[in-house]
Amino acid sequence: MDLLSILKQRADGLCELCGSSEELEVYQVEPVEKAVSECQILACKKCLSFMANPVKESENHWRCLSESMWSEYTSVQVVVWRVLEQLKPLDWAIELQSQMVFDDVTLDWASSKPGEAIDDEPFR
Repeated sequence: MDLLSILKQRADGLCELCGSSEELEVYQVEPVEKAVSECQILACKKCLSFMANPVKESENHWRCLSESMWSEYTSVQVVVWRVLEQLKPLDWAIELQSQMVFDDVTLDWASSKPGEAIDDEPFR
């Protein structure tokens, strides 16, 4: 089974951030570059577009993170944390992010930037 099929099965064919069923793609949660589902999420084009450019107009779209932040999948939680970090001037985003609790490895992953070295031992 290919990675897209695995993620679609895991997410019931829905974006793991907003729940949309349209235009779904595999998103690599960097800087971990392992081609395994634990390092990827299934996201719709709208979420991917907003993640690339989190402008104020996307604020209402991201209210969905109040649900997806509780995902059982670490890769989804990491992406939620990163989006909330970008929306931090907004009170509701600060409140949601403050509710997220990570171990040190996951927090390092969430707060890292693409290209940064992190301990990717859990993904080997």
